[in-house]
Amino acid sequence: MSKKIIGNAFSLQMLMDTLATIHVTPIQKEDIPFNDCESAIGHQDLADHLGVPMNRVNTKLNVDDTLYVAQFMGGRLAEGTTILEAEQMGKLVFFEITVQYPAYDWYAEQVLDNPYDHA
Repeated sequence: MSKKIIGNAFSLQMLMDTLATIHVTPIQKEDIPFNDCESAIGHQDLADHLGVPMNRVNTKLNVDDTLYVAQFMGGRLAEGTTILEAEQMGKLVFFEITVQYPAYDWYAEQVLDNPYDHA
C-alpha cells in the first residue's frame, strides 16, 4: 500500500536499498495533497505554516510511496535556529520524490507472481 508523506528534507537514509533510482520533480504547493499525507515535518513553525502536525519520525520510502518535500532554499539557517521567520517561509520550494528499486523489481519479476508483492 502506497503512502504519501510531507517532509522537510530528503535523506539517503530513507531508501530501502542503496541501488535506487530517485525521481525528483518540482511541484507547486497547491498541488500537494496535504489531507492525504502523513506528516514527517520535524519543525513546529514549518508544520504550522503548512497546516500539518509536527511529527519527528524516521521515514523509509517504498516502491509506490511519494515524498513531498518543503525545502528551505537560500543558504543554511544559523546554528541553533529553532524559529523560522515569516520571510524565510517565502524561501520554501516544493518537490515530489519517488523511488524505484531495480533489484527489487528484478527479484519480483523472477520469483513473485505479483511484481509488487515485495513492496
